[in-house]
Amino acid sequence: MRARWGLSPFLLLVIGCSEEDVGKVLEAQTGQRPPITVVVLTDAGPILDAAPPSTCVPRGTTETCNGVDDDCDGRTDEDAVEVGQACGSAVGECAQGTFNCVRGALSCRGAVEPRPETCAPLDLDCDGEVGEGRPELGGCLDDGADCETSERCRSGECLDDLNDRYCSRPCEQDADCGGLRCAETPSTFGTGSQRCLRLRTACDGTGDCEGGQVCQRVPRSDADDQECRRPPPDALPGGSPCDANEECASRGCGFDPPYCVDTCAGEADCSEGTTCIRFDTADDEQRGRCVRTCGERDAECAPNTACHHGAPFERDAAEVTFRGWCRAYPPDARPVGQRCTGNEQCQSLWCVDDLCTKGCAADLDCTNGTLCRGERRIDLGNGVIGIIRLCEPP
Repeated sequence: MRARWGLSPFLLLVIGCSEEDVGKVLEAQTGQRPPITVVVLTDAGPILDAAPPSTCVPRGTTETCNGVDDDCDGRTDEDAVEVGQACGSAVGECAQGTFNCVRGALSCRGAVEPRPETCAPLDLDCDGEVGEGRPELGGCLDDGADCETSERCRSGECLDDLNDRYCSRPCEQDADCGGLRCAETPSTFGTGSQRCLRLRTACDGTGDCEGGQVCQRVPRSDADDQECRRPPPDALPGGSPCDANEECASRGCGFDPPYCVDTCAGEADCSEGTTCIRFDTADDEQRGRCVRTCGERDAECAPNTACHHGAPFERDAAEVTFRGWCRAYPPDARPVGQRCTGNEQCQSLWCVDDLCTKGCAADLDCTNGTLCRGERRIDLGNGVIGIIRLCEPP
């Protein structure tokens, strides 16, 4: 029985025959000539929709970072073999990084590169040697030597010790410092950071110091030290108006209105227009401060302040004349001559024998019907007697 073909279209791939020849053969065999599509192949492949021949020549089976498609897969620099490998030096203070491929070129990322060498015991240029220094900066400096930058210090640090710059290192005890002292540095006040500091003379006043030095207040976390130091050339002398401690030669700016306050142990330590008054510190020590003097006249003081007579401070004295200095008083303070139970109740900030009073040199210095009476002697403690005349009722 003859096979019959449906009329479904055919897609035939043939070599060397035309569509007409193929149709005749099918009609003779089946009695039908269905619709067909013939693609004629030659020895070189299809003649329809043929792609041009590729020009890529493989260089190998792996990619390298060079901006070229080494394996001819249509991608460039993918999974380059160098990526992720270590790069850079691991000697001294250097540290290695890893290679990355960026636009056809290798880049070393994360590495710590060599740096200019200093006098510190660190191999910064990664040549296997430490502390060579840099000839263009000069020789290397030991702790305590003057410096401008840290590069010349063997310790690796040029410390700014209250405007005094010298080489220093961290320490735990004096034995770590080679002749310097181990103490909390004022430049890191309150942190407890200890450095090897220059030896300095403790002082009660500028009279304890060598020429050119002043007795400075040195803040630390546990107390205020006083040391002989050389102030900056532009530092303000005692009694000068100021806004901050750092402006003053004594590194002390205070009172109202604020002015530079020198430390003292007697009148000789104070500049013109100031006088040495004794104060009790928070740790129950007695310290002297040079404050602006007002004699006995309130007219010498700013508004809302009065000429208060405080306990004077003088070296090795048995008797000392009371000295006046200006202090602000509370808004509700009482005038001279009124009853009181404490100093802060009085405009003069002095309550004696339950009356507000003040020091005086003549009746003209007194107010509210009080008169300047004769000298009185008041025990100041420590074997010192204070001498003063007071404004008292007639």
